[in-house]
Amino acid sequence: TAPTLSLSGDLSVQALQRQSALHNSADSTVNADVEMNDGTKVALSVAAVYSQLQQQTRALIGDGANITASRIGLGAQNQQQLDLNGLDGWSSLDQVFDNLKTLTVTMPEVPGMLSTSYANSTGEADKLSMTGTISVLLNDQDATAWVGDNVTLNATSTSSEPWTRNPLASLDVLMDGAEEDEARKDLRDMAWEWDAPLSVQAANEFEQLAITGNLWWSLFNNTSDGGAVGAGVNVQITDNEAIAGIGANGSVTAKRLNVNAKQNELIVGISPSAGKGATVAASGAVVVSVVDSTVHASVHNSTAVTADQVSVTADHGIGVWTAAGALAASENAGIGASVAVNVLTTDVLALVGDNSAWRPVEQLGAGGTGLTKAQWRVDEVLVNAESTGQVGAFSVAGAVARTAEEQQKQDEANASEGGADSGSSSLAGSLGEAITQTLTNGVDLIGSGLTSVKDQAVEVKDTIVEIPDKLKGYWDKLKGMLSGGGGDDSGQQEPGSKVSLAIAGSLSLNVSGQKTRAHLGDIVLDPRDPLKVTVLSLNQTNQLSGSGSGALTLAGGKKSNFSSAIAGAIAYNHLFNVTEALLDDAKLNANDLLKVQAASGGDQIAMGLGLAVSTGGETNVGVAVSASGAVVGNTTRAA
Repeated sequence: TAPTLSLSGDLSVQALQRQSALHNSADSTVNADVEMNDGTKVALSVAAVYSQLQQQTRALIGDGANITASRIGLGAQNQQQLDLNGLDGWSSLDQVFDNLKTLTVTMPEVPGMLSTSYANSTGEADKLSMTGTISVLLNDQDATAWVGDNVTLNATSTSSEPWTRNPLASLDVLMDGAEEDEARKDLRDMAWEWDAPLSVQAANEFEQLAITGNLWWSLFNNTSDGGAVGAGVNVQITDNEAIAGIGANGSVTAKRLNVNAKQNELIVGISPSAGKGATVAASGAVVVSVVDSTVHASVHNSTAVTADQVSVTADHGIGVWTAAGALAASENAGIGASVAVNVLTTDVLALVGDNSAWRPVEQLGAGGTGLTKAQWRVDEVLVNAESTGQVGAFSVAGAVARTAEEQQKQDEANASEGGADSGSSSLAGSLGEAITQTLTNGVDLIGSGLTSVKDQAVEVKDTIVEIPDKLKGYWDKLKGMLSGGGGDDSGQQEPGSKVSLAIAGSLSLNVSGQKTRAHLGDIVLDPRDPLKVTVLSLNQTNQLSGSGSGALTLAGGKKSNFSSAIAGAIAYNHLFNVTEALLDDAKLNANDLLKVQAASGGDQIAMGLGLAVSTGGETNVGVAVSASGAVVGNTTRAA
């Protein structure tokens, strides 16, 4: 039989799962750069990580329960947190990288201290070095707070103010020496906040960071005196949901009723890759984030409600950042490619109506049938659905083909700056900034690597017959970076290799299908005071896509017969969002104020930039192509 409870104090039913500092990592290093006769001049280094987390957190009141208490709270919450120094869905990509750097003393500490998933592979060989990393991270988190069918809830408190409870305050004190254990104290002090005297709340707090590649704390971690090939693949798939609801044929009485479903998600994916080989170098980086989110808050239209105010709120905050960077350097041929993809699908719904499809059937069984339209004696009704945050995909790719003489000049310049590897370390330290700065200044991708090519400044300028006005700013910056001397204009250098080739390509893609809906219907509102009704749906999500690529061929002494630099960059956004506020088949008696509003906002930006400079051959060809586009098929409706 269903329980009957009559309490003079408060009643709270709470379910909580909390994970902090989850880490899964793999690191592979192979060094075959030694003179031996056992075939160890080829290196193959592979690192792979697979993580899957599925958890269900549910707080339920079963069918037919009859509960009277001063205040009643029903709540379910999941927390997966990282110590990211205050980052949230509105943090920029610059803030993401700045925080990662400030949180650690040295860059090698970042994976172990911060990332949820980390895979890194490095290799060094005499003839051929091959590195590959892959990270796959799957997450499915469900927080459900549900009141079953035929339930009577009566909150007798005359206050409408929020209240708090410390559900674990009764835990025994655990001492650590002379002081209380810090972790136990945090549990004992943990406060659960209730928004109203009668609250049904479900929440997910989700933070995740995945890092994959063959570069992190130094620039070229994949090197060879022959060829170097490396790639990193970073995939994150999340399917999280927060559901709060009151079922059918019930009765609810309170000073104020609040049904709230809230989900905040911060998902960051980074994949840097760099390789250096004498004859050929190829680097690739791919980052894919697939986010499927459900946030539902509801009250069944057959449940009678008596209250001064009823609030039904579904709130989704999202921050998704994917960044891919690839750099390849060689004396003959360098190829770099990067891809960053975000796919966002969400369903955010605040509903007064038929919510039987969301009932947790596995725990409560099938719901009732033959339901009727209920009468609400409520003075104010607020039905609110919101989607806010930012989604960004950024990719950069660089390829450099430079002769041995040019490499020697670079090494001498690096040595004069305090070490043979100082130039590489400088560029690695600015990788985060490069991902975003490349969108506004293409030469920044390989800026520090260009400081030693001052002898080619005049020749580069001569090869450009006409500079479009919109690219003049980039040329001025490039000219400044190359300034500092003239060069050998005699053109008498002897040919070196037959071909110098640099190819760089990058792609950034955002696909977004967000549903944000607030529905009120199939009900009779019969207030005691003049009625106020607000139905509001809002989507304010920024969609950002940026792609940049740079290709360079350089010669410090002997030039090749033919030199070609090809760079391409594509940035694209595809949006098909629905934002809807709907009042349907509802009878409003003595109505004083009615607002039904739907609004869509936020920035939609796509930017592509390609830069090609070819000076390494007797015959030079440079091709740079960039494209940006968007298809926006959004629908915003209030009725």
